[in-house]
Amino acid sequence: MGLHVPLQQEKTVHKASYLAAAAAALFISLGASPVLAQSHDWTGWQATLGASSVESNLEGEGFYNPYDLAPSGTVVSVGLNHRWNAGHIALGVYTNAQFGSVEASGSGISCEISDCGFEEIEYRTERTNYTVNAGLSAGHEIGPVLVSVLGGVTVGDYMRSVRYDVNGTVDYWYEGKGFRAGYHYGIAVEYAFTDRWSARLELRQTELIEDVSESPFYTDESGFSQTSATLEAGWKF
Repeated sequence: MGLHVPLQQEKTVHKASYLAAAAAALFISLGASPVLAQSHDWTGWQATLGASSVESNLEGEGFYNPYDLAPSGTVVSVGLNHRWNAGHIALGVYTNAQFGSVEASGSGISCEISDCGFEEIEYRTERTNYTVNAGLSAGHEIGPVLVSVLGGVTVGDYMRSVRYDVNGTVDYWYEGKGFRAGYHYGIAVEYAFTDRWSARLELRQTELIEDVSESPFYTDESGFSQTSATLEAGWKF
């Protein structure tokens, strides 16, 4: 017999794991002794490439989410940063994008035989294909380690698909597409292996609101809350 974990509890476990990872990263970085390595020069341009594990949930006043869908997925992350040193403080600007499917699907009986004279099944899918971010960062170096806080704006797409089947035949199909816009904030820990190469762990929270809704049934203002953990390599040039 499998163990069933309620969705809300599962979301709490995911968020707790991200917080634990952040606490561990901070503890390790803040405990690093500056005598282990000389201070690293963080100034200049940097390109990054990595992967992000994404967990999200949909919410909002008037938003219809009958199966409590929580889109998730692993996506590719690419970025470009520029930083300036001010003593042991590194200030920066950045832009990055995440590409890949963050998706969830669900289904259920939308009309009973006793009510409609037939059984109708609804299939619903929520998916995001990309998000683009831009923002500012401020970090403190501890030897070869840089601990930063960051924040900025985010824009991403979404696709919502709804299909109703009666006796195996598609009775109705709807697909809506649009964009969400909002903000993000997070923390990052980066370790410099050489003058040019580094590894980086970033934990980010993103809050988005749909600016377009094409549903023929209702008008909604859907919030999209996304938590992501990103591991990437950085190359300074």
